[in-house]
Amino acid sequence: MRRHSCHSQGVSRIDPVRSNDGRSSVAGTQVAAQNIFLHVQSYKLYEATSSRKNRSLGMELASATVASVFLGFGSLFLLLASGVYV
Repeated sequence: MRRHSCHSQGVSRIDPVRSNDGRSSVAGTQVAAQNIFLHVQSYKLYEATSSRKNRSLGMELASATVASVFLGFGSLFLLLASGVYV
């Protein structure tokens, strides 16, 4: 019985984690850029439409929490992408 490998048949093996086609990194960059843009616009809209009298501490804390979560995940995935496994 003869074993056939992927390389003997002329088909290259694709590793789903480290694909070299570049499409996944472009898509990830686009999604990240869109999320950052939407969050910045939401923050600008909130700051522009609220005065000092009607600002709420809860809304400020919620915005700070969302920003810190994005910063934490961004830092984590940046470290993982650069090869520092935490």
